[in-house]
Order: sequence, then structure tokens, then C-alpha cells
Amino acid sequence: MSWLNERFKALQERYPGTMERAVLRDPYGVYSLHIQRPNGGEYYFCAKAKTAGSMVSVHQSLLEGALMYHRGIIMAIGWDFYRFDPKPPVSWEK
Repeated sequence: MSWLNERFKALQERYPGTMERAVLRDPYGVYSLHIQRPNGGEYYFCAKAKTAGSMVSVHQSLLEGALMYHRGIIMAIGWDFYRFDPKPPVSWEK
């Protein structure tokens, strides 16, 4: 079982009724799941076993999809879960 699937099962235990809607993959394999909460909220789910120092990375197309479709990202880092709500870039011009 992959780390992504293992952490998704843990998320489902914490939030029963959370469903997998689609698998996101690139030529190297699966990098995220498109998930739906029982209340209808849709998110992208990804998992990292650990951080690289103080940095955490996500696949570029995952971030682009989150911005385009206004979906948050649920990220498992180690044993914890975090939610990120990407917003479109801020325009400083008036």
C-alpha cells in the first residue's frame, strides 16, 4: 500500500464518508486524489512522509487545479493533516 493510500485511509477513519472521486497521476505515478467530503466539499489530497527541511512541495498541476477549480488541498505530512485553501494571485495594481 502506498503512503498516499495509507494516509487516505486514516483520513477516512477520522472523517467517515470521505470518498475518492478520481486519481491524479503523471508519467511517474499517482501524486494526488480528488476527494469529496460527505457535506459535498471537494479537495485534492496528497501525502508526504516528511518535509525537506522547512519546505513542503506539491505537484504543480495540483496547485494549478486547486486554483482553477477553487478546491482546497488536504495534505498529510507524517501523521498529521493540514488544509490549504489556495487563492488566486493578489493584484497590487489598481
